[in-house]
Amino acid sequence: MNVEGTILRGREFDPVEGRVVVDDGEITAIEETDTDSDAIVLPAFVNAHTHIGDSIAKEAGGGLSLDELVAPPDGLKHRLLDAASRDETVAAMRRSLQFIERSGTGAFVEFRENGVPGVEMLADASQGLAIDPVVLGRETVDAMEAADGFGASGARDGEFGVERRATREAGKLFGIHAGERDSHDINGALDLDPDFLVHMVHPEELHLQRLADGGPPVVLCPRSNLVTGVGVAPAADLVERTTVALGTDNVMLNSPSMFREMEFAAKLYDVPAREVLRMATVNGAEMAGLDCGVIERGRPARLLVLDGDTHNLAGVEDAVRASCDGPASTTCETCCCLASDASAQKTILVNTVCHRVAQRTSITDRIDYENRDGVGIWIIDDLQETLQSGELAEAEDHFRETVTGTSMSGVVIVLENTELDGETMDHVNEKWTELGEVTGIDRTAYVSDGIERLTVANKNEAQGMEATGVASLDRAVEWAAGDTDIV
Repeated sequence: MNVEGTILRGREFDPVEGRVVVDDGEITAIEETDTDSDAIVLPAFVNAHTHIGDSIAKEAGGGLSLDELVAPPDGLKHRLLDAASRDETVAAMRRSLQFIERSGTGAFVEFRENGVPGVEMLADASQGLAIDPVVLGRETVDAMEAADGFGASGARDGEFGVERRATREAGKLFGIHAGERDSHDINGALDLDPDFLVHMVHPEELHLQRLADGGPPVVLCPRSNLVTGVGVAPAADLVERTTVALGTDNVMLNSPSMFREMEFAAKLYDVPAREVLRMATVNGAEMAGLDCGVIERGRPARLLVLDGDTHNLAGVEDAVRASCDGPASTTCETCCCLASDASAQKTILVNTVCHRVAQRTSITDRIDYENRDGVGIWIIDDLQETLQSGELAEAEDHFRETVTGTSMSGVVIVLENTELDGETMDHVNEKWTELGEVTGIDRTAYVSDGIERLTVANKNEAQGMEATGVASLDRAVEWAAGDTDIV
């Protein structure tokens, strides 16, 4: 499949005339050439902060304060969610998700209320749609375990230390609201070492410095902040110090249209249009651990195509600014169907799914950990050296703490740059057999380029555990998860 037009290529959205070549959902080439197309080809949007459950009460709560609207547990939003039936909530969410799909958004990051049932409702509502939800459960650790991470309301509403530790151990995302109405909860939020903050309307110099010193990304929601009357975030200051993404926030307050959000942000904030487009695409994708949001060779083909022959795009000189200033009525259909709204920018959404990038954390200098779809993965660089340095013992403690008492049934051990000697093999035979029996793991896959994976697998003699050597990490994860019996 080829998609032709003016392509906004790479992180800088350099406009080039040509075609994007797509094979099996992946961008295999970007060819600069003359074409007859007046389309604008850009990455599908990533909405970095939503509350889709609010779909049951759009435009409710006029004149109410922020606390009266959304503060848990008695804000209007929470009372309406509690009163609605499951079927009503799922049906309302699906209508909003269909709008998201048809308005150029390929992925969204959802703060999902109502615990585990809320996570399950969103899964039902999004079934069969060409959008990639990154769902952050709320209220309980169980909700986090059922989702892609945890979304905290704010440091003034609770400690969230337990939830943060559990989320980190699971290798999942942790986001938290901060600085929405004032600055009082920002330090508390930053102290949790979150993966991202939402709002940051009122940062003080200390908070800006903490962001500059390796702090987390920030998601801005300008339309929501205007509706709730909390103010305007210092976007230019934030962009100078950290990664900034864009979200539409509560559906109760605003439609989940990234075109509306970008247009508003481009006019409100003192940042260039190119930065606004970056906020709406690749910044949100990277924050959420998604491999999309940018048009580059080897990336998933999550593309949005604007029809340049519509009334409002004809004669456009700056394709980036035109993308940010799209009309609010813009819609799109999946599978390369043009929208029927002749007054809008016609759009096409090339239907592929963003690939999730696992969150990786360092246990030691030579050993990393990530959790991929419920499978724990330990990556060891030079097994023999980590045994001698004591790093392996740290990783084994981490293994025991991570696996014990959880529902994790399969794990993967990746052995990089490893040569085996007698001492190392004796340790594997004794210690790793013991760990397998203590933790109750059902399956352990060992991955390496050479035969080390098979040698180590044969040395693990834990009763009741199946061990095998696998050449491919992806295949090992599938096997450890129980998705396949063939390795």
